[in-house]
Amino acid sequence: MEDFFEKYGGNNNHDIQSDARKKYDEYYAAEEEINVNLNIFVVNMELSYGGLNTVEYQIGYPSDKEYAEQGGDEDLPLGLEFQNHLKCFINPNTRNPALRYKLAEKLVMQLKISSNLNNLTEKQRLDQTELDIKCLKLLRGLIHNEIIKLPVDWEVNMKANSRQLEVIESVQIAINSYGVVDSVSTHLSSSVDDIVRELLAFMCALLFGGNEAVQNSLFEYFTGTREETFFFAIKNRMQLSALATREKRLLNAQHQAKVDEMIAQTKALQKAMKEGAVPADAFLASHLGSMLSMAKSRSSLKGSSLFKKTNKLGIPEPRYGKGRSPRGSQLLIAPPNLMKNGSAVFSDSGKKDIVPFSKKKSSVAPANEEEVDIKIDQLDEEELAELTSYAVQMTDDLDFKDDGYLELVLRVLGLMCDNQHNGIQNYLREQPDNIKSVNLVAETTKFLSILYSSINNNTISLIIELFDTLVEYTSGNFDNQTVVFDNKICDYINHILRSEIYKGCKLEQIYTLKKSIATLIRSLTEETPPVNVEDETTLLQKQLQDQTCSEVYEYLDKASLINAMITTYKDLQSTNKECQDNEGLLTSVGFMYHHLLCRRIDLHGGAELEEHLKTDDAKTAWTYFSNSSLSIEIIKDDILQKIYFMVKDKNVLREEIKDKFKYEVDRTSPSNKLRDFMEWSSDIIDDIRYQRKINSIPLARFIVKIWPYLNVIALLLSVIIAVMILITWKASGIVSDAVPDTSDYPFTTEATYILGGMHNLVSLLMFISYLLSNHPILPHWTDFTAMFKRKKEGDVDKKKSESHLHVKLLSFTTFYYLAFLIFSVAGTVFHGYFFSFHLLHMAKLNQLLIRVTQAVTRNGLSLILVGLMGLAIIYIHALAAFAFFRDMLDSNEGRQCDTMFQCFITVIHHGLSDGMYNTFEQMLTGKSFAVSAGVAAYDVIFFIIVTTIGLNIIFGIIVDTFSELRDSKWQIDNDMKSNCFICSRENYDFERQGNGFEHHVKKEHNQWAYLFFFIHLEETRPNDYSALELYVNNLRVRESFEFFPMNRALSLQHEEDSSAKKLETLMSQVDYLVNKMKATEAEKERDKEKQRQKEWEKKHIKCE
Repeated sequence: MEDFFEKYGGNNNHDIQSDARKKYDEYYAAEEEINVNLNIFVVNMELSYGGLNTVEYQIGYPSDKEYAEQGGDEDLPLGLEFQNHLKCFINPNTRNPALRYKLAEKLVMQLKISSNLNNLTEKQRLDQTELDIKCLKLLRGLIHNEIIKLPVDWEVNMKANSRQLEVIESVQIAINSYGVVDSVSTHLSSSVDDIVRELLAFMCALLFGGNEAVQNSLFEYFTGTREETFFFAIKNRMQLSALATREKRLLNAQHQAKVDEMIAQTKALQKAMKEGAVPADAFLASHLGSMLSMAKSRSSLKGSSLFKKTNKLGIPEPRYGKGRSPRGSQLLIAPPNLMKNGSAVFSDSGKKDIVPFSKKKSSVAPANEEEVDIKIDQLDEEELAELTSYAVQMTDDLDFKDDGYLELVLRVLGLMCDNQHNGIQNYLREQPDNIKSVNLVAETTKFLSILYSSINNNTISLIIELFDTLVEYTSGNFDNQTVVFDNKICDYINHILRSEIYKGCKLEQIYTLKKSIATLIRSLTEETPPVNVEDETTLLQKQLQDQTCSEVYEYLDKASLINAMITTYKDLQSTNKECQDNEGLLTSVGFMYHHLLCRRIDLHGGAELEEHLKTDDAKTAWTYFSNSSLSIEIIKDDILQKIYFMVKDKNVLREEIKDKFKYEVDRTSPSNKLRDFMEWSSDIIDDIRYQRKINSIPLARFIVKIWPYLNVIALLLSVIIAVMILITWKASGIVSDAVPDTSDYPFTTEATYILGGMHNLVSLLMFISYLLSNHPILPHWTDFTAMFKRKKEGDVDKKKSESHLHVKLLSFTTFYYLAFLIFSVAGTVFHGYFFSFHLLHMAKLNQLLIRVTQAVTRNGLSLILVGLMGLAIIYIHALAAFAFFRDMLDSNEGRQCDTMFQCFITVIHHGLSDGMYNTFEQMLTGKSFAVSAGVAAYDVIFFIIVTTIGLNIIFGIIVDTFSELRDSKWQIDNDMKSNCFICSRENYDFERQGNGFEHHVKKEHNQWAYLFFFIHLEETRPNDYSALELYVNNLRVRESFEFFPMNRALSLQHEEDSSAKKLETLMSQVDYLVNKMKATEAEKERDKEKQRQKEWEKKHIKCE
């Protein structure tokens, strides 16, 4: 109020307090000062005893996070005593969770015994209550001390925190194994609110992350004991919260009415003061002046409680309840953690400081009580409203407690259904074994009717929790979806999105609410129910589910969905700091609403949305989100489903990886194709993750991106150097001197060094880019040992464990680029000789030349074996030449045969190049016929076996390999052009229906979209999966490809439906004909039987 008084106070001092108020203040002045000092003492002693509220201070784990929510529903004691008490129930000598936390079973047993205690005295009851609360706190503390070790952003990277999540799960399972569910569930119906609150907080910790073992224990407990107490206790808690909320709304309405009335009175007073009809100090005697005096008095009583964030009038803004984070996380809004003079204030450091109270200076004096003259005529309308609201709020007590602890209740219910536990989802809706059934799904939805019309910073966290709980109810459960829809959820959503009124809410809270709403809509509409018409009841149920899926979008306001998408896009483009800080949340929300609109188009067509998407803002937003969205089609329960998802960065998938996959994937059959795609996908995903790390470093990203250009530049420089050498080089005068003579071109040497230096730089960048792009790995020691081990019959195929994309550091490609760099440097040093080898690099840049190279290298082992066999034959001929024809080999003509090694080299050289006859021809003059015959036989055998058969075998292998590669490429190209990779349908099927084959393989069944969807699954928290995402992920973990729509597509759905109808009609006709034939045959048999009866009667009548 000081700013207000300073701005509007006058020089005349007036006493605005009544005599009674002045006497009251004088009488209790000393007690007020004692009260303030006692508050300081209590806070400082609590801080001295409990210590700082940080994880590092409390448990010694290096983290600055807040340890516990002090003053909230999930408060835990601070200090060494509580931590030492926890250590009493932990066995540090074992790592087995069941044995490590065995002593905690005593706490569980105590709670079980407590639930059966009756006829206690009042003192015994209070002592037992305190003991139960402490037991629950200790049990929760055991889990909480592990949960709190998770970083704030642990949900962003689940794999990095998988080890700690496993530790948390092991603690939960260990405590659950002691029968904690049976022991604590009955306490939920306790009349002591503190026990109920602590029990709910413990259940939240026990179910953290959607622990399946705890969920199964709860389900077995419900179905095995036919427990009704739990459900009625939850219902009573909801009703209690509903009553408190209605009361709060009523008081808020009264508060607002009082504010409006006082504003009207003050405006009339302003007008009268301006006209001079009333004196200037009349405001002090007015209702507002009296309430301001009361507010001022309360300020002095509360000490520093008014030192909070102020508005432009200097009026303190109220401090509201704490918001909560999404399920399983810690606080979304940190509570006040610095206490000063008995009141909470915020600090930037997040740590508490001891407030000294030994000196009088440390005490905060009561609010300034100088007498002021409020110049009411200088207030504008906005300032008047703020002043009036403040005065009414300071005199009215609007802060009351929610005795139902509804947020905790909703979190427990949501965690019970987390990971789409279908059994609990159904049981929360209906308890068929119980005498009375409670529909908690409907009760939760109905509670929204109390809150949806008035969203402010007091209620928004509860509304978010309500929507999150409904999401857990409805994910993958069609019956619950119908219940939620029937309870008018669409009306609540429409009102929230249309009104866009979030009083006092932060941007993060608003978009968290919008995200929860979008997630619920997705849960209600993402899946088409399976066809199951075994009986009339099931058929009716299926029709209701179909109606729910379709009618949700009919009831939802499409303009509100589009507006939510546009608003999110504008906030994403905004330079506002709050928007930039929440960019990830905004991006997620924008894509979710875009995908909802895409789903609506799939169900109802896009004609209705075209009118709303004609504005520039709508088109821009739609294009922005469409460019980073993909969709896939899957099969679930024999029904085609479509999933939309966001792609963060499509460019991380390298083109060379695409080409490698296209030509190396197994295409022998549709099933083998998809199976191999699943194997490749994990390797490609690993490569994409690595590329993202590289792209996060600007310099590394630049070097990787210029890889194609570096190859072309290196080849171009090699050609330029080669042409320059052809033009400028001539032989020097010394024959043995390898240094060329370039005297005719004086700048040749300098040009060689300049071009060579450029070539060296490009070669170095190529080598670095290769290492960055492919991340060659060092060979493991097992790779060497495996070379010497014989493969046994039961061993797993090594190919399955090897990656398709991993490049080994000792591979040929690595040595190739290393040699490329070394030869480049050598070319610069040795006058350009070694640059000639770089001309061969053109074979790496052209697919035809690559296939030519592969024709030689693909069957390299066969060629080597044939070559070894040829060398053996040549060796035999060399022995014969050494023994019989040594005198016919003239060493003066380069045909040495003095030693066996010389003879072997001579036969290889001259035999393969000239033929053995040409080698001996000059020496046959004057030789006898026997010698000539021997030479003839020797030459013919060599010509037939080595020159003709051997070389032709080698050439045949190379030609056949080249032809095989060419045919394989043609088949692959033809398969890509004529068949869909995913569904394997022919291209003419899509030319007759849909938008053509090209549109189908790029938009509907894009194989890379499925790959990016797998990445989306790995980057999404498993607890946040939708029903379809969870279904695909479970199959993918089992390495099953049953979700792929083989031989089916949504664009061919009409054809499938027509074929099914035709088949159904044909079957009915066949059934009719079969039944008709059976009836005809039966009629004939009856006629025959009647005829036989008549003949029998005639025969016996005649005999009589």
